[in-house]
Amino acid sequence: SPVLGRAGVPTMQGSGIADLTCPSWKPESLPGGWIGEGSNGSESALQSKTSTASPRQAVGWIELTRRLRQSVSGVESAVLAELSRAVRGVLETGFLQGSGSESQPLGLFRIPGQPEVSWGSGAPTYQEVVQQVEAFLAAHGDYSQAVWVAPSALAVQMLQAEKTTNSAQFIVESSPPAGLSIMSRPLLVTDY
Repeated sequence: SPVLGRAGVPTMQGSGIADLTCPSWKPESLPGGWIGEGSNGSESALQSKTSTASPRQAVGWIELTRRLRQSVSGVESAVLAELSRAVRGVLETGFLQGSGSESQPLGLFRIPGQPEVSWGSGAPTYQEVVQQVEAFLAAHGDYSQAVWVAPSALAVQMLQAEKTTNSAQFIVESSPPAGLSIMSRPLLVTDY
């Protein structure tokens, strides 16, 4: 997914049709502490678990007649480009909003136990954005690695939403060549 790739979301690839298992842990469970000079440290076990990922496939299809292929020069490459765009959309929607059922992956926005901040209608207020950051930090998020993701319509609303009335400071800031950002972190825009 282009948006998730730009966000730095790590990916793992496996081959075959078997489930993929890998270790996982919460960063706050990593052992560590202070000891005095010349003292021995005490060991503690890393609290890890095994996470399992089941294979999924994103598909797209299009019907292309032989007559069209023969009569229009370059139509195959145009159709393949459109099909590629459609499959990217399916991937991005699944990775962000997937339900985890009906062969969909579980999307990042639907992972159970993650902090949620409810917004009123339309674009969030600046205070609601601050609450989102507070929830992220309370969940031990690394803000230096944080990336905002928003649909294009919401990004446009936030470009027009002032932090406070008549301040001429907006929730989304635009700074070429860096692009769009919220509270000094990149904003990636998606239509999926």
